[in-house]
Amino acid sequence: MTDKLASTDTVDNAPDCQTNRLEQFANRGWMTAAQHNTFAGTDRLFGSEDVQDTFVWRQQNMDGGTDYVRNFDPSECDRVQLHGVSQDQVSLSFNGMHTILRIGQGDETQQIIQIENVNLVGERSEAAALLHLIEQNTLTFSY
Repeated sequence: MTDKLASTDTVDNAPDCQTNRLEQFANRGWMTAAQHNTFAGTDRLFGSEDVQDTFVWRQQNMDGGTDYVRNFDPSECDRVQLHGVSQDQVSLSFNGMHTILRIGQGDETQQIIQIENVNLVGERSEAAALLHLIEQNTLTFSY
């Protein structure tokens, strides 16, 4: 599929995911969405092709370890959903290959989420990129 993001592409090239997701799916010929839930321990989650994936973390399942997400595709409006976590507990970085979400306060890490082979930071500062992901509904919070 030509609209897939290569590992060097960024969320800057993704569509506006603030619009009605069902309308976007219908316009692209997609009919489904998938939710991937995490549990305590190391999770390895795999997104689906041509499906809007939502990867869900709940605070009670955050154990200080690292979870891995593959096939995260912003062009399909994939997103990360965090429950019981506030925006000020999340930091974002790009290590040259993967996007890293760190959830915690101060020196305490509740969870690391490594989104493999995707640069969600782009040319922005890490703080600006985090705000951009929130504005685009690529990163959402629920309390």
